Amino acid sequence: MPGSGSGSSAGVGSDADLTASFGAPFGGSERLVSVAAHPIRVIHEAPTDDGVALRAGTQTWAEVDMPAGCAPTPATAQVTPAVAVPSLPSLDGVLLDTDDRADLVHGDGSPFVTVTWTQAAAGVADEYVVSLVHVTGDGINAPTLTTVRSVFTTRPSARFAYADVSGDGDGVYLVEVFARQGFPGAAIGDFATIAFPFANAVTLSHTFHTPGVPI
Repeated sequence: MPGSGSGSSAGVGSDADLTASFGAPFGGSERLVSVAAHPIRVIHEAPTDDGVALRAGTQTWAEVDMPAGCAPTPATAQVTPAVAVPSLPSLDGVLLDTDDRADLVHGDGSPFVTVTWTQAAAGVADEYVVSLVHVTGDGINAPTLTTVRSVFTTRPSARFAYADVSGDGDGVYLVEVFARQGFPGAAIGDFATIAFPFANAVTLSHTFHTPGVPI
């Protein structure tokens, strides 16, 4: 059976170099090592509800060549995340950096709203999946999160129909930006070619209300 191992570090703002021990019962085989860091954010639809916990952060998979031989043999793998970490996104040029924003204005008359972002940590992003998420609740229990629409792009911007964020009049929303490394041909539509390291990084915006249109 495959070998396994683990290492962990917890705490607000913790930064650690971890060493994990793995067993390798089948020498000469190939293995993947995965390293992840997932900060937790609690999302609320109303200040009085229980909230729902979401994970952002990064995860990286790297190839490890195990030494030949029947007995388990020590091998060392250095996994350095290289995926681009998206910054907090902006909606129509307004940074979504505080919760429950109600001051957003969609004022250019376009039928679309535009989400943009930069890199909070430099790296490679072969593609992005940008999701508009509707947050609904009863003010008491944990809110429900529903993906309204997801957009696939190779550029740090995405457009959504204004109707997607104005359908219920005064909805609460957030934006998730999912960056992925490992599809070097994504820009030309090639998702059959996979390269390592294979990694992803997820950034969540703060919540906002339906952006209004100037009268």
